Amino acid sequence: MKGDAIREGVASGFRQPGYRPTRWRSRRREPGAICRAARSRGEADERVPPGFLMSFEPLLRARTLVEQVHERLLEAICNGDLASGERLIQNALADRLQVSRQPVIAALGLLRQQGFVVEHGRRGLQVAPLDRARLACIDQLRLGLEPLAARLAAEAVAVRTPAMGEAVDFNVVYALLARGRKAVHSGNRQAALRVDLAFHQWLCAASGNPLLAQSMQLHWLHLRRRAMAAHTDVLRSADWDEHAVIVEAIVAGDGPEAARRTHAHLGGVMTDPVSAGRSEPSAPAMRVRYPAMAAQTPD
Repeated sequence: MKGDAIREGVASGFRQPGYRPTRWRSRRREPGAICRAARSRGEADERVPPGFLMSFEPLLRARTLVEQVHERLLEAICNGDLASGERLIQNALADRLQVSRQPVIAALGLLRQQGFVVEHGRRGLQVAPLDRARLACIDQLRLGLEPLAARLAAEAVAVRTPAMGEAVDFNVVYALLARGRKAVHSGNRQAALRVDLAFHQWLCAASGNPLLAQSMQLHWLHLRRRAMAAHTDVLRSADWDEHAVIVEAIVAGDGPEAARRTHAHLGGVMTDPVSAGRSEPSAPAMRVRYPAMAAQTPD
C-alpha cells in the first residue's frame, strides 16, 4: 500500500497546473541540419561532416604553440642556458613558458628526433650531451659541401649576363661582412657566432642548389651549440678577412679559386686528444682550423 500511495502522489504531482513535461532532445545536429544552417547564413551548400571544422581549429593553434616552445627550448640549449645533462621536467617547462603540457611534450619529442634531447632511464628526458660522432660527420660534410657551394655560386656568376640580372645577391653577404666585423670589434661573442653561421648559410644558399642548403639546415644548430659549449674563439678579424676573399673569388666568377679558398678557410679535420680534466667527457674531440667551428677545450 505504501508503494501505491507513492505512485499516486507522484502521478498527481505531474498533473499540477503549469506543469509541462520535458522532452529530451539530442543536441547533436545531423549533416542535413548543418547544411540548412549554412544556407540560412548564405554559405556554400556542402555536406559537412559533424565536427569537421572544429577538429582543425585547435590543431592549427597547437601547431603554433609547438613551434614556439620548440624554438624557445632549442635556443636555450644552443646558448647553454639548458646545460648538457640537465633534466627536463615537463610541468616545470610548461609553467615557465605559461603553456599547457601538450605543446611541451610535442616540442620535446621533436628535439629528441633532432638529437638535442635524450632519455635517461627513470630521470626521464634530459639535454643531450655533445655527440662526438655526429659533430665529426658534420665536419666532414662541410668540407665536402661548402667548397662545392662556393664553386657553384662562382660559376653561376660567370655564366650570368648583365641582361639576365644578378645570379647571386651580394648585398646580403656584404651586410653580413660588415656585421661580423662590427661584432668582433665590439667583443660580442654571441653576435659574432650568429653572423658567422649566417655567412656560411648564405654560401650554401648562393650555390643555387636547394638540396645543398637543406642538407646543412639542422647541422648549423649543432655547430652553434658546440662553439658555445667549447668556448671557441670567434672574435678574430682574420676569420672575416678569409670570408671576404671567398666572396671576392665568387664575385670574380672563379669557381676553382672560390672552392680552394673555402676549403683552406675550413681547414682539415684533425683529431685532438682531450686533456683530462679540461673538458667534459661528452665534448667533441675534433679540432678544425676554422675557429668559429673549432671544438677547443675551455681554459
